[in-house]
Amino acid sequence: EAAGTLAAIIQRQQDLMERHVSSLTADLDDRPLKAVGRIELWNTFNIVLRRLAEKLVVGEIQDEAITVSDQMEWLLAKIQTEKSFIFSHLFPNGTTLRELVATFLAVLELTRLGKLRVAQNEAFTDIVCTAREENPLETPPDPATVLA
Repeated sequence: EAAGTLAAIIQRQQDLMERHVSSLTADLDDRPLKAVGRIELWNTFNIVLRRLAEKLVVGEIQDEAITVSDQMEWLLAKIQTEKSFIFSHLFPNGTTLRELVATFLAVLELTRLGKLRVAQNEAFTDIVCTAREENPLETPPDPATVLA
């Protein structure tokens, strides 16, 4: 009886065709960003903070005046010479928390304004920032439709 059951299982498996999917034929088109709430955005930011925690200077008090607009200008200058870069490479050793927060917010704002595109190939991998090409026929996103 067991031999008959095994023979039936083997026959059923032989009747099936395997489906092979090549990773080379994967769709590489842009995926639209899903609307996220403030909580999910905050959680993502916390993940970024944890991943960059070893690069932060702890216990050092500095009087630095760094703003989001300063970081936006710096990033706009950076994308003029370097069209693509990895987000975590923006922070050399000794980066302060204030600089990290201002840069993160600057990247978000430039993305919202359509000047920068961010992509991540897989969950928990490096975020790649790429300059968006200026297209005069393309209308910029309406700030009223962008979720905060």
